[in-house]
Amino acid sequence: MIGTIGVDLQRFRAAITLMEWTAGMPRHGSVGDGRRILVPMAATGTLWGSAAAEATLAGLPAAAPLAGSLHAWRQDPWRPEFLDGLRARLAGYLGQMPLTPMRTHQLSVCVDPAERPADAADLLDAAGLPGVELVGPLDALICRWLSATVRPAPGPVIAVAIGEAATQIGTYVVEPGPPPSIRAGTVTRLDAGCSGWTTAVATRVLGLCRPGVPPRALLALLDGVDEFAALVRNAPADDAPVQWTGPLTRHMFNPLRTTRHDLAAERAIVEVTLPIVAAVRRALGSVAVPVPLIIGGPGAAWPFVAGALADVAQVWGSGDPLLDLAVGACWWPPLRPVFRAGPALPPAEPVSAAAPRSERAPEPWDPPAADDDLLPWERP
Repeated sequence: MIGTIGVDLQRFRAAITLMEWTAGMPRHGSVGDGRRILVPMAATGTLWGSAAAEATLAGLPAAAPLAGSLHAWRQDPWRPEFLDGLRARLAGYLGQMPLTPMRTHQLSVCVDPAERPADAADLLDAAGLPGVELVGPLDALICRWLSATVRPAPGPVIAVAIGEAATQIGTYVVEPGPPPSIRAGTVTRLDAGCSGWTTAVATRVLGLCRPGVPPRALLALLDGVDEFAALVRNAPADDAPVQWTGPLTRHMFNPLRTTRHDLAAERAIVEVTLPIVAAVRRALGSVAVPVPLIIGGPGAAWPFVAGALADVAQVWGSGDPLLDLAVGACWWPPLRPVFRAGPALPPAEPVSAAAPRSERAPEPWDPPAADDDLLPWERP
């Protein structure tokens, strides 16, 4: 193997990243579908990702309400059509024959255990993707954190993976080495994710547009919401004005201007943010010492959860949260051996029966040889 490919399957879109090693150092890059970084969950017999989603939107009835059609293209990512398209995309990106089994890169898929079919491995194998490793969002996020942390301090940490449809909060303990090990503890799963935030902002933009917005523009609108989230997150102050300058700006009869403070107070955002923040505060209250709080995943593109917890914990974020779990999935094969079974901390919440621990492969994948196998905390 010369690298790993990480895929983060969310409810509506997928992130795909490639990690390869050069001179002992990893390089990450987004794969996407050739049109956008986040791949829509859409596929037909001949189209995949953005192309399939645009074809679906173009076929909508003229009277279809645009706000209600934002995700009209969404399909089950475990359908053969989507997995076959994923296989073809990866083969093309790597310059391999589409029908040749992948031998040069280890594929790792991050998926919410509650949304993973029991026969996931069989479905991937049937699509020409054998030997795929499956990892849950929390373990993937911890891997993302470890990849950017040279020497993690021993002690407890709490991870918060905010997905499109659900949020998971997990307790871990970093145990001293060498090398350090990660002991997993408890998991709390909430049916609250960031897709409602995306929909609320996209609907607000559409409400400021003149009639005549083409349905195909809805995909670009979602991209614009991602960019707007970054603007809101990076605003210099809570009351600093932020203006929409993304897709559909020319269609708008009035620009969208808001602040981080005002946006966080909107009902659609409050209804999701409050239960997440409350659950994280309970998890933080289960330990007697200050702990690092790792927040990542698509929902971390918005500042609402991190901002609400900044006064009670030391919050860590990657700076590119949309790719957090895909990059973490890339790191899962080489870092998997450092994970240990829990429990590590007193339960913050009863573990959800729908959220089992991530699958552990029976045999570790051999990472690159020689100097390329240095773990993050072993680098010079």
